[in-house]
Amino acid sequence: MNQRERRQFLIQSLLRERPQYRKMEIPADEDEQRQLLRGLMNVRAPQRIGPDFLQVQDAYLQSETAAKGITDIVDLTPIRDMYSGGFYPFATPEEHWAYWSRYIYINRYMDVPKPVYHR
Repeated sequence: MNQRERRQFLIQSLLRERPQYRKMEIPADEDEQRQLLRGLMNVRAPQRIGPDFLQVQDAYLQSETAAKGITDIVDLTPIRDMYSGGFYPFATPEEHWAYWSRYIYINRYMDVPKPVYHR
């Protein structure tokens, strides 16, 4: 199954779940299909779904991630500390929040490298 087939399977499965969506047509354009799939996933209530859907969804999302690649925010910016990073002019809101989520993780969940709080 290729990405187009996976995307269409996922869209059709999500459309079948809700009676008001069953008559909705799937757009022919790839970007519009992506947008529709994202919207359907965002509005879907948390509930059980079949293993076939989960397998196709996993394969689809893994492939999308591999195609886009994952960039570490540290590789993008010359930020030396958390304070100065708060003033950095990030190009997009996504970069801004990626920076903050990383440093929240570091400050909240990682152990301090020195014995500061062990005394």
